Amino acid sequence: MYVRRFSQAFPEKKGKREYSHIINQAQYERLESYLTDAKEKGATLTSIECDVQSEGRSFLPHLLTDVNDDMLVMQEEIFGPILPIIGYEAIEEAFDYIKQRPRPLALYVMSSDKLLIKQIIENTHSGGVAINDTMMHVAADDAPFGGIGDSGMGSYHGIEGFITFSHAKTVLSTPTWLPRARLLLKHKKLMLKVLGLKFMK
Repeated sequence: MYVRRFSQAFPEKKGKREYSHIINQAQYERLESYLTDAKEKGATLTSIECDVQSEGRSFLPHLLTDVNDDMLVMQEEIFGPILPIIGYEAIEEAFDYIKQRPRPLALYVMSSDKLLIKQIIENTHSGGVAINDTMMHVAADDAPFGGIGDSGMGSYHGIEGFITFSHAKTVLSTPTWLPRARLLLKHKKLMLKVLGLKFMK
C-alpha cells in the first residue's frame, strides 16, 4: 500500500521538479550512508527517477521496506526525505514494537477510524500526538510541544513553555517573635513524635 501510494505521489519521469536540498555536504553524505547501510543489510529501496542537480545537494524522497533494527536508519534520527516502513498484521504488534523501545517525541496517526485512533492514543506513550498531520504539531505555538523519557522532558510553547523556562522561587518568612528553632531544640523528642504521627496518618 505504501509503495503504491508513494509511486502515485512521485511518478517516475524526467524533468525538473522541486525536491529537498540538504543543508551541507556532511548531512548529505550522512543520509546517503543510511541508504547504503540499509540496502547492504537487506532493505528494499523504492525511489524515483528524476533529473536533479547534484551540486545543489538535492535529495529525492526514498521509501525503505524490509527494514530491521540493525540498520542505521532505524537507530538514528533521520532529518531527511527517507521513510522506513515496518509492516504488521494486527495493531497489537505495533503497540508491542513501540512499547519495547525508548518513548518517542511524537506519534503521527494517519487514519479516519476514530476507534482506532483512540486505541492508539490509549496504548502508546509519546511526547505528543498529531492526527492526520505532522508539521502543524510543532507549529501550533499555543499548544505544549516536548518529549517524554529519552526524547526529552518538559515542553515549550504556550503556558507550559513559560512554566518550563521559568523558575518558581519560594520565599519563606518566619516572624521574629516566633522562637520556632528554640522551641524545637528544647522539645526535640516531643516535636519529632508529633511530626511522626502527623505524617504517618
